[in-house]
Amino acid sequence: MNAGTTLSSPQQLSPVFYPLCPPRLPATDSCISSIMAARESKRWMILIGINFYAGGNARDHHYYNLRGCVDDINTLEDCFTRYFSVEKTCIKKLTASAPDNVDAEEPVEDIDQRPTYENMVAAFQSVTKNARSGDLVYIHYSGHGGKVSTTYKHANGKKRTDEALVPTDINTGGRYLRDWEIKGLLSEMIANGLIVTIALDCCHSGGCTRGNSRHLVRGIGKVDTTVLPSDKLSDVTLKNLTTLTRCGLSRNGESWLLESEGYELIAACRQNEEANELEVEDKSHGAFTYWLLEEIKKKMENKPDVNTTHGLLFDTISHSIRATFQKVQTPVFAGNAGRYFFGKEGFQHNDSFVVETVNDNSVTINTGKAHTGCVDTEYAIFPSDTKEFEKSNPLARVIVKEAKDLWVKAQIIEGHSPEWGDVKPGCRAILSARPNHLTRVKIPRHAYRNSNQNNAVERLCNADWKEFSTGVAPLVHETNDLGLNNNNHIYCATYNVMVNEHGEYELWTEGMKLIPYFPPCGDPKIFLRNVTLLSQYNIVKNLRPESVSELKGKFSFRVKGKLTPILDASARYNPLEL
Repeated sequence: MNAGTTLSSPQQLSPVFYPLCPPRLPATDSCISSIMAARESKRWMILIGINFYAGGNARDHHYYNLRGCVDDINTLEDCFTRYFSVEKTCIKKLTASAPDNVDAEEPVEDIDQRPTYENMVAAFQSVTKNARSGDLVYIHYSGHGGKVSTTYKHANGKKRTDEALVPTDINTGGRYLRDWEIKGLLSEMIANGLIVTIALDCCHSGGCTRGNSRHLVRGIGKVDTTVLPSDKLSDVTLKNLTTLTRCGLSRNGESWLLESEGYELIAACRQNEEANELEVEDKSHGAFTYWLLEEIKKKMENKPDVNTTHGLLFDTISHSIRATFQKVQTPVFAGNAGRYFFGKEGFQHNDSFVVETVNDNSVTINTGKAHTGCVDTEYAIFPSDTKEFEKSNPLARVIVKEAKDLWVKAQIIEGHSPEWGDVKPGCRAILSARPNHLTRVKIPRHAYRNSNQNNAVERLCNADWKEFSTGVAPLVHETNDLGLNNNNHIYCATYNVMVNEHGEYELWTEGMKLIPYFPPCGDPKIFLRNVTLLSQYNIVKNLRPESVSELKGKFSFRVKGKLTPILDASARYNPLEL
């Protein structure tokens, strides 16, 4: 299904979840307390929707009109006032509707209601000024997104680009609202004690298709390198830069906003993807906003007394979009997945994956080698709305028979799947056991020579290795096992354990070279935990995002801090040789 997908009626699709961040807020067992707390606080909304982009050639690139953005915003307003009791006086709405006259040079709305740069900044500042600490703020943007040459070279570098929201007057010389400016505005809200969620139904891809096609994408195809007088730093932007510097905030790869500090972000797609519009019953919608509204309506109408979290909501939206657009648009989430949507509190959010398809006695799950999934890994499957997995009985248990970069195919484990008939797309999958043939750790004959070392080895041998579900085989002595264990598995990696003079465990390669970045320690549990991480690393280290790979454009990495090797600087060791 392409960007111009037409649906005759809303489809009941289920979620895909790709967890990005662990929760930061305290957990709570009662959703009732959250509901009451939310009622004691005001809810505010900033809604921005742009269909009309004025004609002009002030910039290198031209933004064409869209169709579904204003309707998205109007529907959001109706939905949130109905289900979340948002007062009209607490809604800042800016829209640009296309006039019936195709030659018109301005949108239908009055000047002070249009989403220009100045009006968008003023909306943020107004809410920040008038809302009280503890109030809830929801921000939603539907329109074009763009990539532009940065005006903040001090932090971004000369070759960096800014991601930006595109105002209605951009073609006639209007100013972009850049990601670091939004970051500064959000930081001011957070500093005032506001609880913020921001949703962006736009894209910043460098490969979007535009023109007269009826299949619309919310972005342009190239970086706008135009520099106009309006792009120069103003008093407002200088204040935002001061806020960013004061808070010690920095850029996450290509986006400031993904470095979530106290707010939740849901974006329609990854940086290299398209935010599509679709048609439902001859009416245009942003795909992201459409599925967001559908899920909110379903939750509020079926279970109005039970709050949904950002994570659960994100699950459903992601799966619906990925299923509709054949995985070419993948929403992104950053923040506290366990916080209730448009609410204060939440609960501990468990990282999980989602069942995408069900066929006879097998399922596909949206986890793969990139998430350390591999053949013989076992998963427990739960209903999609499960909140406390440890207190719930799984519908089924499955074991992986085929593992690709971003998905696995798993087969039912007979005798452990009492409710297999209830397993359907959207159910949640929790890793329950890893195979023990991924990594082997053995003790050479010369690993210990004195009583202190002998006691350390005994403690390690007596540790409960199964507790970690690590993918690490039980410890073996060299005299018992030299290459294969009794079930004839060939290990992905084999390591030696040595005990130093301080009674600490050190990890050495099979060729007896000390691994410099593996810290020695005397606690068997900590040692096993570190071996677990190394075992998982062994699964993903050989992934190569070639041009035909599912991984192309899906991941970006950033190193935080410095790695200090255990050995001195003269030592040479390539971590990729582990």
